[in-house]
This record gives sequence, structure tokens and C-alpha cells, in this order.
Amino acid sequence: MKLSTVSIFKSSSSWFRFLLSRACAADRIADLSFSGRNWSASRLRLEGLFAEFGHQQAPSGRLPGKSLAASGRFNAANIRAAPSITRKVRDLKIASVKAAGADILVTEGPDGRIASLADALKAFTGASPAWSGDMVSLIEAGPAALQDLAQVHDAFSANPDAIPAIAPEAIQWHPPVRRPSKICCLALNNSANSDRILSGPNHPAIFVKGANALVGHGESILVKEHYGRVHPEPELALVIGKTAKDIRAAEAMDYVFGYTIHNDITSPTMRAEDTFHYRAIHPRKDDDTVIEYVDTFVSYSGRYKCSDTFSPMGPWIVLRTQVPDPHALSVRCDHKGELVTEDSTRNLTHKIPEVLEFISGYMTMVPGDIVSMGTALQRANGTGRAVQNVDLRTLGGPVSVSIEKIGTLSNTVIAIG
Repeated sequence: MKLSTVSIFKSSSSWFRFLLSRACAADRIADLSFSGRNWSASRLRLEGLFAEFGHQQAPSGRLPGKSLAASGRFNAANIRAAPSITRKVRDLKIASVKAAGADILVTEGPDGRIASLADALKAFTGASPAWSGDMVSLIEAGPAALQDLAQVHDAFSANPDAIPAIAPEAIQWHPPVRRPSKICCLALNNSANSDRILSGPNHPAIFVKGANALVGHGESILVKEHYGRVHPEPELALVIGKTAKDIRAAEAMDYVFGYTIHNDITSPTMRAEDTFHYRAIHPRKDDDTVIEYVDTFVSYSGRYKCSDTFSPMGPWIVLRTQVPDPHALSVRCDHKGELVTEDSTRNLTHKIPEVLEFISGYMTMVPGDIVSMGTALQRANGTGRAVQNVDLRTLGGPVSVSIEKIGTLSNTVIAIG
């Protein structure tokens, strides 16, 4: 992405803040400076930007006239300049944590410092957010809240000492969304599986996990002895930004708030134990008044997918606008520092728009819901262990999942019994 340099002079004018926020949000500021001396030229550049973003009404409804410069309100002598900011649209990421006994939302500056978003908003704008420590409330606050946070994050990045940093060791990481209404997961959604699937649907196949399975970055995966074999499954997950019901694939990306990381912990032992081999009853094809029995194997994704701690997630949500192509991200899984899986989201069989159209045709998705796109399975360098070889019950941890542009999720493992 291109870099944009902005030399900003502080102003109390609402139209100025509005226009600057819209231009910054689109990463379209070129090199603007404001003073009484060059106001005319700067105003022309601002008018061009406002024409581009003019579909959204400025707070005052119009641009100010030249009389503002004449009045001295934009005179360089009485306007304090903020430092120039080299801005790349990549930085704003959000996490849910507990720090000093409180549940808060945090962001990370370019130097790695972590700070409370609410503290940053109050320090730079004087406003106290309604969303506080709740990710769903922030998501539901909509684009205006994100524009405010983008500006606050830029200010924090330029002036990191203005807000107290939170020491990493003082943070307990929550899942980004602590209590989503559902976690929809894709089954066998990777081209690495294609030669192993003897038969299956042409459409996405989904199962649902409960919020009880969620744990945050740095927390422990608990594995009881009777679980049998338990292995990791590294996955890209997306967070829903607005209510989605019967949506079309062409508009589906507008419903994505951002992306995070999911480790879809799985017990093949419990899956085998809970598999039925039975004679299913079906109406006979040539006469639906007669039944016939069909030899069938079936298992349901209950305890083998949904046991407590079986969904490590996080630590960060990266906004959708900061990931130009979610189908071109490298994914890796490491166990005890050894690379196990090295894959790419380009190998997903069913892509995000198709998946969201399909799910929303059956289940209404609401802000904060999670959709996990399926396991990255390709072995590192085409050799070595598969994720199914990593038995967390006997081998322990830590286990980590890293996804390009999003970060790394790492968890310890505790064997019980």
C-alpha cells in the first residue's frame, strides 16, 4: 500500500476533522499543509478530496469560505502544528484483554506498545466510549466508531508517550469476541483434502461450536486422559460485522468486520467413539409409501469439537479493510517450535463470499459471530508430520498458529489425569 504524509495543524472546526477522517480512512491524503499563507491552494486540494468523499455530508454541510483565513483562525502564527505522520493503512488491530482487573479493548502501536483504546480515545478526544471493554458493542457502533479509532490510533502511533502502555505480562488475553452467539466452522474446506474425500457435497459443509470452547492467546488447552488423541487445526476466522440473512455472495464481504486466528482443536478418538454405523430409513425412490434401509455411518460434532478450551482464538482482530485479499494469506502451525503446517488460504475450496451466502441462507448471523474457514493442512515443505500426528495429550505444547497480516496465536497444553 502507498504511504501518505500528512502535515496537520490542529483545528476545532468540525468540517476539517470530518474531511480529514474520511481521507485518512481511504488512505488518500497526499501532502497537505494548512496556514493562512497558503490557505487558497490547500483549500483547493481539500475541495478535491471533499468532492471524492462528498457522498457523506460534512457536519457543517459546506466548506468554509476564504473569510476563515482572513479571520486568522487558520493563521500559522496561532495554530500549533502536530508532528507529521507517515501513515500506512495496516496498523489498527483490536484485542479483548483483562488488565488491572478490568475487561478492556486494546490496540498496538507500531513500536509494539499496547494501550487501552478507551484511554486513547479519552486522551485524544476527551470522549468516553459506550463500548468500553465489549467487542460486540464496538462492532455494533458501526463505521463512525472505527473512523474515530483510526484517528486515535494514528495519534497514539505518532505520540506513544501520551498514553500509559500496558506491560505484556500484565495482560490476560481473552478471545477477541468473548461470547459470540455461534462459531460456524467449515468442514473439509481445503484442496489438500480433495484426494481423501470419497463423496461429499458440492456446497460448504458447516458445524457449530459453542462459546464454552473459547480460550484466549496464552491460555491453556486442557486435555483429559479419556479424550484420547487430540490435535490442532490452524484456521483463518472472520468476525461478522452486521446482521446477515439471505445475503448474496457479491455483497458478502461488506458483512465482514475483520479477521482473526482460530485453532480448531479436535479429538479423532472421541469422533470415532461417537460414530454410528446403522441402517438409516429412507423412502424408496420409486415408491415413497415404502421405506428402505440404507447402510450409513454418521457422527456429530459434539464433544470431539466442542469440549472446553477446544477453540483457542485471537489475539487480534485485524479489520477487513487492512487485508486486501484474505484468500492469499500464509498459514503456519508450530508445535514446540517445530514447523508442522505451512499452507495458504488460497487453497480454501469454498471462498468467503460463497460461504457467507450459504450460511446466511440457513442461519441468521449477528455482529460478533465467528466463521472459521477450515483447516490449513499442507505439510511444511511437503514432508514431515501432519497436524494429525501432533497428539497434544501425549506430546504437550506449546502449539501456535500464525497467519500473515494477522499475527500469532500461541497456547500451552495441560494434560489432566
